[in-house]
Amino acid sequence: MPSLENITEADLQNLLKASSLRRARNYISRVKRPVRSGQTLSAQVRGTRPYQVEIDVESTSIMAQCTCPYDWGGYCKHVGAVLLKWIQNPVSFSIQGAPAAPKEHPIQVVALEPPPTYQPEQVPFWLDIPFVVWRQAGQQQLEQWLNEIKLQDLRQIAKRRNWQIRGTRKAAVVQQIVERMVDPENILRSVLELDSEHREILSALVLLDIGDHLLAGDLDKLAELWGDRGRHKKTSTYTRHLVELGLALPGPVMTGHPARSAFVPYAIAQNLPP
Repeated sequence: MPSLENITEADLQNLLKASSLRRARNYISRVKRPVRSGQTLSAQVRGTRPYQVEIDVESTSIMAQCTCPYDWGGYCKHVGAVLLKWIQNPVSFSIQGAPAAPKEHPIQVVALEPPPTYQPEQVPFWLDIPFVVWRQAGQQQLEQWLNEIKLQDLRQIAKRRNWQIRGTRKAAVVQQIVERMVDPENILRSVLELDSEHREILSALVLLDIGDHLLAGDLDKLAELWGDRGRHKKTSTYTRHLVELGLALPGPVMTGHPARSAFVPYAIAQNLPP
């Protein structure tokens, strides 16, 4: 049984499926704050969200756990990424319990009382509107936007999602697609089928939603800050795929501006998984 001192990439073939190990190689750069404590490795790996990984290398076995939902045989790609990073660059792991460097100028801690809680004189208007009204308004707005899309493109969305759409009138087609687009089960199923890179772009669209002012360049900047992507070079390729799946809409249907980025309607965003 290998130890941390002599473990090799060949040893990982018994721990991960071939597909997980292959994807793990693309996640090595996403391993953050790697730490070694005795025979235990721990780190965060950036996926759809930061996942915590912990690996114990004992004399008889290698035990690992990750906070991601992977459950398809062997360990996940996040565990594989941490092990690969250790094998390739063990000095990048900080040693827990190592003596800290002496501080020349210790920081003085001053206790401060928290400021009083702000109490607005008048509550926001949206607190007086029932949730069901917000939901109906969101679906009505979604229906208006879908009416701006060609009937042929609407049928392509339905075909991609295996939705059975009846009728030839556009109004009837739009109504059926709206019902399926906002269905929580349909949304969850589609999101779970996305790879991590498409999920990140979907999250970025929701986070950057600022009305009708979000431009494609804004999305490119956030995507660049989150790291390189291996599947597609252009962010617009990811957003086009999300539009084809009915998880987002093309930006021009909102403002008519060609540079307006794709966006996630409120009626869909409110049903996205956390």
